[in-house]
Order: sequence, then structure tokens, then C-alpha cells
Amino acid sequence: MNKTIMLLLFIGICIPGILPAQDVPVTQSPKTEYPVLEKKLKKSDADKDDPKKNINPKFWLSRAELMLDIYDVNRKYVEGQQKITITFTMGKENEIRTEEKDGELYEIYVYDRVNVIFKNDQYHNYVETSKIFENPLDEANMSLDKAQELDTDGKLSKKLKEANEKLSELYMHKGSRAYFFEKDELGAYNNFVASLNVNAKPVMENKIDTALMFNAGFIASRLGKYDESIKFFNQALEYNYPEPRSYVYLYQAYVQKGDTLKGLEYLQNGFTKNPESQEIVVELINYYLLAGKSGEALEYIKIAQEKDPGNVSLIFAEATLYDKNGEFEKAIEIYKKTTALQPDFFNGYYNLGVLYYNRGQQLYKDADAASLSEFKNLQDKGDEQFKLVIEPMESCMKILEEKTNISADDKETLSIVYETLKSVYYRLQKYDPAYAGKVQEMKDKLGQ
Repeated sequence: MNKTIMLLLFIGICIPGILPAQDVPVTQSPKTEYPVLEKKLKKSDADKDDPKKNINPKFWLSRAELMLDIYDVNRKYVEGQQKITITFTMGKENEIRTEEKDGELYEIYVYDRVNVIFKNDQYHNYVETSKIFENPLDEANMSLDKAQELDTDGKLSKKLKEANEKLSELYMHKGSRAYFFEKDELGAYNNFVASLNVNAKPVMENKIDTALMFNAGFIASRLGKYDESIKFFNQALEYNYPEPRSYVYLYQAYVQKGDTLKGLEYLQNGFTKNPESQEIVVELINYYLLAGKSGEALEYIKIAQEKDPGNVSLIFAEATLYDKNGEFEKAIEIYKKTTALQPDFFNGYYNLGVLYYNRGQQLYKDADAASLSEFKNLQDKGDEQFKLVIEPMESCMKILEEKTNISADDKETLSIVYETLKSVYYRLQKYDPAYAGKVQEMKDKLGQ
């Protein structure tokens, strides 16, 4: 009935949500720009098929710049702007809708080609509903590569570099939007990789963006692309990206590939370089706990506790090690410390109850094998342990029963708690008949 409870390590992604707001003339708006861009696109499409024009690198550069403007036509007017500015610039909306999502209320201002979304009267997001061109960034990328190919004398190098720099930024922007707003991790990954590929072009003089490498690696790991994840994290570390979590993610990627020892090398190397990193220490603790190496695990727990003495999870992990090693009195002391620090800490109550229950069971087994003169003495000692089970297990029951949203796992655990208490009450009713009523109460909860 004992449950293995591991330390949890939550690590998130660090991606800029928006690009800096641009200053645009108040006389301009997306509505005035749409027809201009569409006219330019129509001409560019025609010139694309003209053999006299499509061999000119300037044509492909201008087409790329047009595509960047098309991508940017709505963003530059809304991101980072106040609601009053946005509504003034965008003009009269077609309608205003409200939508509730995850307990939050959003206002959606509907325009001809774009919906602008506000949350608590602040800009939140925009969604293009009618695009001038479906994939302008990919078209811009292809056009810049074509211009680079045709620019044999290098006269356009400066302008090509500037356009590629903007393209890289917009790919990163598109990836951030995919991750944060569209919950599209694959889309985010593809755009981050596209941004990195742009940075790797010769014209960009090997531009290095280690944060982008880290983010690409992070999402690759979430998508199960572990080889790609390892590649991008190693690239970030190669250029001295100061993020200890890179070592944690590399370890996790190698574990998924079945090479835990290689992953452990990264963790240990990361700890050597970043001994202050709680993320790395916690992962090392988890590794040694799973490997059954309690001495090493306890060593890292002590290191982590020095930096965060009030961390209940670390204190709990220490207690589980003493419990596992049979140092029960020390384990009891530290389990009680967790619940004193955090009165609703379920795991502390649960493991404490399990410890008492297992000791009671062992004493009953010892009684069965003992002489007649020792039998009752050992059973009485077992019953004393069972009495100690009641308080922590009833605390577990209360914590779970008071949860507003109880999961399937919670329900399964609650059934274990009911069964444990029923067993204890049943044994103790010989001392106090009131426990018989408690036995029936647990049966009713279990539907028996």
C-alpha cells in the first residue's frame, strides 16, 4: 500500500511574447494598408513570372520586404498598444463579442480581416481571419535566398542582412504566438528552427541566439524530438548560455533515449558548473532515489536544503530515505515536520500513516511466530502502532474529501485510505466498541 512519491520539478519556457511596439503614423491603419499591399502583391506575382524581371536580385529583395510587411500589417498596430489607441486606429468594429475561457472573460473586437482580443480592458491577442498571403514569412525566406543567389557582386549585402534580421525576428514572434496563444507546440518549434536557420545564413555572419536555441530544445523535448532537443541544448551550452536547466533537459532527453548514464554525465557536469542550481540538485536527488542509492540522494538533499531550508518537498524526501533505511524514529520526526510546516501536506500524513501501519503489521507477524507468553505483548504493541495510524490517515481523508475537483487518482487513493482506516478500526474495536461504528462508516464510504 506504500506509494512512491517523487519530487516534482516544474520548469517552464522563457520566450518573449511580443516584439517592441512600432511608432506608426496615426493617419495609417491596417484598413488603409490592405489595398496598397494587395496591389503590390498582384504586381509582384506578375513580375515573378516575367523572365526579364525575375533574374534581378532587387526584385526578389523587394518581394521579400513586401512579404514581411504583409506579415506585420496587423501586429504593428496592436501589440503593446493601449485599447483606446487600438480602437481609434482600427476604426469602427463590425461587432464586439464576449467569450469566457478558463474562468476569464475576453472581449473580441471583430474587424474585416482581423479580430483583436482584450482581457480586462488590456490588449491580449489578435487573430487574422482573412490573410493577404497565407505564409508570408516562408515566401520572404525563399525570396531572400533567391536574391542572395543572384546578388553575385554583393551590392545588396547590407539590405539582405537587414531583411534577414527582420525575418528571423518575425519567425521568432510567430513561434511565440503559436506557443502562448495557439497552444501549437509543433508550430512554435518549426518557427523557432526557421529563425535559427535564418541566423545561420552566411549573410547573417553566424548570428548567435542562445535563448532561441534553448527554447527550440525545450519544445523539441516536449514533442519527443529528443535528438533535436539534445542538439539545440548543446548548441546553447557551446555558446555559454547561462541557463542551468539546459543540463536538466539534456539529462531528461537522454533518459528518454535510454541512455541514463550519458544523461547523468550532463547533470554532474551541470552541478560542477552551477552548484547553486536547485533544479539540477533536485534532478540528481530524483536520479539517486530511483537508483536506490540513498547515501548519494541524502547528500544532495542536504545541499538543496542549505539553499531552501523551508522546502517541504526536500524535507519529505529526506524522511522517505530514513523510512526506507529502517530509521523509523528519525523518519517519523521529519514526516511530522512536513505537516507542521504545511498542515495540508497530504504526502507527509500519508507516509506517516503507512509507516505506523506497516510497523503494526510487522508486530502482528512477530506475534504469530513468538511463544505464547510473548504473543499478547507483541499484539498489544502492534495495536499501539495501529492507534497511531488514525490521526494521519484521517487527515488524509479530510484533505481529499474537501477537494473541489477530485481526480481519478485521488479517488483511488481515497479508497486506500478508507480501507486502511477500516482495517485499523476493526482491530481496535476490541478496546472500544465505538470503533465498530467507524468500521461501518468506512464500509458505507466504500459502498460495501
